Amino acid sequence: MVLLVLGLCLPSSGEILVYKFTQNGSFYESDGTTWSQDKGPWKGYMVLDVTYTEDSASIANTAVVEYGTEGGDKWYEVNLIEGFTLVRVELGSKVLWVVLKAFSDETGGNLYMVSGSASARKVGDPGKLEAPNKLSGYGLDAFHDGAGGELGMKTFSGTLYPTWTYWANGAGEGEGNKSFEATTGYISTYLEGKGYVEQVDEPAPPTAQ
Repeated sequence: MVLLVLGLCLPSSGEILVYKFTQNGSFYESDGTTWSQDKGPWKGYMVLDVTYTEDSASIANTAVVEYGTEGGDKWYEVNLIEGFTLVRVELGSKVLWVVLKAFSDETGGNLYMVSGSASARKVGDPGKLEAPNKLSGYGLDAFHDGAGGELGMKTFSGTLYPTWTYWANGAGEGEGNKSFEATTGYISTYLEGKGYVEQVDEPAPPTAQ
């Protein structure tokens, strides 16, 4: 029997999980006239702010920090993503975490789904908590409004990064103290120390009245 348990949003114990990932695939973008293509691999870190209850878990916050080079310049980008759902799948003695996000509107939509076998492991808490060591899956993007669009197909492969996970949940001086913001800031500082410059989307110009 397969039992699906949706994470309950009850305040209890919060932990930060940091995964180092690689994405492969193709991304296509059009300005309405010309299409361009970007091909992987794309590398980065995924930060999950997980709320644990007595018999379940849910995702409170998610950040994806991507980095790379373009034209000899090093760049990184921080994206805070809402709407990830954690589905805990129990298969006898085996537990599978499925992390997914789906969105759609009149111009298109996207779907991201990754999964991995979860077990009790040390993540910085004095005891052990359930978490997957690896997450893998797929992402699809399809937006088109007639004047342009974006299409993407990617595979995702991530591995728990113990050193940064321990730091994020540590309560010692200079550690993350289970802070989602401190952890994403720590990763940004690390990348800047390696010569990467944050890439920030410029605001749209004001509309003429």
